[in-house]
Amino acid sequence: MKAVLVQALTFFTTRLRFYPVLVLLKKGNHRPVVRRITRFFDPNYIRKIRPIRYKPSLKRLDWRGTRLLVDVNDHIGFHSFVRNEPFEMAVYAMARKLGLSCGDVILDIGANIGTASVPICRELGCELAAIEASKDTAAQLLANISLNGVKAHVDVTALSSDAGRGGFLKLHLSDGNRGANSLLDDWTTSIHTSSHEWVPCQTLDRYIDQAPFANRIKLIKIDVEGAELDVLRSGRGFLSRNTAPILLEYRIDASDKTRAMLHQVLDDMCDTYAVHGLDRDGNKQRFDPDVAYENILFERHAQHQPA
Repeated sequence: MKAVLVQALTFFTTRLRFYPVLVLLKKGNHRPVVRRITRFFDPNYIRKIRPIRYKPSLKRLDWRGTRLLVDVNDHIGFHSFVRNEPFEMAVYAMARKLGLSCGDVILDIGANIGTASVPICRELGCELAAIEASKDTAAQLLANISLNGVKAHVDVTALSSDAGRGGFLKLHLSDGNRGANSLLDDWTTSIHTSSHEWVPCQTLDRYIDQAPFANRIKLIKIDVEGAELDVLRSGRGFLSRNTAPILLEYRIDASDKTRAMLHQVLDDMCDTYAVHGLDRDGNKQRFDPDVAYENILFERHAQHQPA
């Protein structure tokens, strides 16, 4: 019965996703009943139930002086627009707590369209080092960087220990949720036939060795949809001397495979780094390895500071 109801609801919501309707959802977002209804208009929700592909529809979001172009036909852009705030606030909160300022660098691995890091870089004057594998997503990222006058180093590449095929790896695309683009072909489900693009790749160590700003990195965020362990292992040299805190998505509820991967991340990192859970405001919590968090924080142990 529930499946039938969901099919019926999405039949109507897919046909009601006009801009005026999205504006109404935005205006009523403070009401719990509207927030519950909003879920059925999410392109990420719809793509798992109905074979619909939406064309990009960019709208501008103005938030505390930051201007962002967001695609309301994509999961991240849709929720940013309806909530009237950037989709990801962990980097924003953590950078403020660390007291970052002009000249400091935020390294955003898996930057998507910049909702996580562009607002705080604009506000504090930090430099952004953004790594985004998808060319289409990187184009929107560059637009948001330009809109906000952020000083940025942008590399359209994937970080991996895998040398790929002639230096390229296959990035599997998730229409309706480009934030779930992944190097793993089974990372996300959709009733669409999957599509992909070939992306250049390099190790984290190589990227850092070529970066003129490496000694100014003060905060690192990693959100690479299931490839977190591989990214970290491709940067063992850098991590052995890194002192910047590391934000990492920790969604062990995604799948058993993801849970195993993230527990291996902990095994690799916890000798050198202390790990904390984080709430939405970036406050540290006692970390439970069997609980899902939007982000966890790795901080280097004092006794393991590089000489």
